[in-house]
Amino acid sequence: MRPLVRVPLVVCGGALAVAGVCLYVYVSGPVDVDRLNDVAATVLAADGRLLDMRLNSEGMWREPVSFDGVDRDFIDALIAFEDRRFFSHFGVDPLAIARAALSLVTEGRIVSGGSSLTMQVARLLRPELRQRSFDAKLRQALYALRLEYHWSKREILQAYLTLAPYGGNVEGIKAAAMAWLLKLPGELTMSEIGLLIALPQAPERRRPDRFPHAVIQAKNHVLNSIADDLALEAAQLDEYLAEGLPLGRYFAPSLAPHLLDRNFTRDDYVFGRPTTIYADWQKTTTRVLAERVQRLAAPINGAALVVERKTGYVRSYVGSANYLDTARKGAVNYLRARRSPGSTLKPLIYAAAIERRLIADDQVFHDRPLQRGGYAPTNFDGKYSGTVTLREALVRSRNVPAIEVLQAIGETSFENKLRSFIGSSAARTKYAGLSLAVGGFYLTPEDLAELYLSLSDPVSSPRLSFVEEADSRSGPPLVTQAAAERIQALLAVTLPNGRIRLAKTGTSHNRQDALTVLVTRDHVLVVWFGTPDGEPTQILTGAAVALPVAERLQAALGLADPVIAQPPETKPADVLALTCPPLIDFPEDGEWLRTEDKRVAVSGTRRTIRWFLDGVAANVSNGAITVPSGGAFRITAVDGECRETSEVFVELVP
Repeated sequence: MRPLVRVPLVVCGGALAVAGVCLYVYVSGPVDVDRLNDVAATVLAADGRLLDMRLNSEGMWREPVSFDGVDRDFIDALIAFEDRRFFSHFGVDPLAIARAALSLVTEGRIVSGGSSLTMQVARLLRPELRQRSFDAKLRQALYALRLEYHWSKREILQAYLTLAPYGGNVEGIKAAAMAWLLKLPGELTMSEIGLLIALPQAPERRRPDRFPHAVIQAKNHVLNSIADDLALEAAQLDEYLAEGLPLGRYFAPSLAPHLLDRNFTRDDYVFGRPTTIYADWQKTTTRVLAERVQRLAAPINGAALVVERKTGYVRSYVGSANYLDTARKGAVNYLRARRSPGSTLKPLIYAAAIERRLIADDQVFHDRPLQRGGYAPTNFDGKYSGTVTLREALVRSRNVPAIEVLQAIGETSFENKLRSFIGSSAARTKYAGLSLAVGGFYLTPEDLAELYLSLSDPVSSPRLSFVEEADSRSGPPLVTQAAAERIQALLAVTLPNGRIRLAKTGTSHNRQDALTVLVTRDHVLVVWFGTPDGEPTQILTGAAVALPVAERLQAALGLADPVIAQPPETKPADVLALTCPPLIDFPEDGEWLRTEDKRVAVSGTRRTIRWFLDGVAANVSNGAITVPSGGAFRITAVDGECRETSEVFVELVP
């Protein structure tokens, strides 16, 4: 070859090599997935249907799509209509490009676009590539090569199914199937498939709610075009062409707005996947709750959840009666608000005492005035009942017996056990001490549901879960199965109609919170009513307001009554002497006393009391005992086998 010929060849070869390198560098560059990841936040029911949604940053209803969640006939029809050689080309279909170029030459404009599905995905990802020009087509083709380099055909199809426009603010097959057909993309008929393939070709000119005739014509054109590819028989095709379709717009419901707001952990992540929520149960819970709240004066609001006992799956979750009700602060999720649980923790206290064999099933208490370290609790009704059994104390929610039992098992250790069970959400709260028995340990209705899941089924002891997993989350039980069965048997009430009710109510001290936990055969229901900012009321109680709503929910959802095991009654090995009444009226434990003559007044509840000072019998004269000096002393009252001690500090005043 002559030298003059070699030079151009070398130059051309070098240019091609440089172009190849440049092409490789471009093709191997990163794919811009910002629009693909910018999807609407959605909450799906257990069956995959939409419960609630928040539009994406562009104001679009765009949901992520799984390839497996789309009807296979739709995929086949889409490829047959849009890109027959999709699985064989490398992102650009040379035959389609040649056809488009020929139309440009002969017609002076682009008649046949020549875009492959991959090229369509390129312009969906990069809106600046949407112009109908040769330059835009070239850049689409180059970006399509990049997509094919990085993604599989399946991933490219998923991107198309997520981003394709379907009219208005609807994008993606999942949103389109719901918005225009009220269906999931895995349940489409052939006629519906034709409709959803036709829409992206001209999404605004074929909107079913605005141009019904245009979209039907386009749908039929698609079906006629793909009939041979899908081997549709003439009779089938005629049936599909004649099939009627809904031609209106369906807007997303708002059935679970508080779930959208809830800060989920990765284990609970729900967006884009089905939750455990039953759509019908969610509607029913919302309706029953709203009907009751509407009859109560603002700002009172309510919340409720229903949880499956064995699994912890949340089947309905309503954070307030009306999310948009500003007078009641409806946007607040009261199921996550830390409030006073009233008396709802008393069954757990008694169960812990039974487990430790400190009290027996037939335990008898004295419901009388009590003072403990400056704390003088009363009952909710302001009255005392005298002698009461454990069942009466539990069902009638008497405060003094619960406080005595809590003190016996150790209020700090018991509270630490609850804190450990609940987790980090309780870490920063103040210790409640003995007031834990009467509502002083604040927690959320979600926390309360988990506590009762453990009390109802200690073996399973599940935690709340919003997605179905192979292994449900669980934790160590609060009490043993035997102790739990005894408490359930004591707490269960047989109603006049023969039904069994297993429920515990709670009311905070100023009636700003009213709660009920209702246990059925398979579920735990928690219902809360209260004021947003803790404003006191005159009307809210767990028994009068929350319990009837819980019972209405049980009936409306068709939940069976609990099955109560009747455990054999057993006597504890070391029964705590809780049958003893309070003995000391004065001085109370922790009192600081001032005296001029070393005499300290004492008074008891019985005439037969014997008094001791630091363990030594003391003589009582005119209602007082004499101390040898100032300082700390233990004053003890003894009556038979019962005793009570008050530790006091005596200051001598000159």
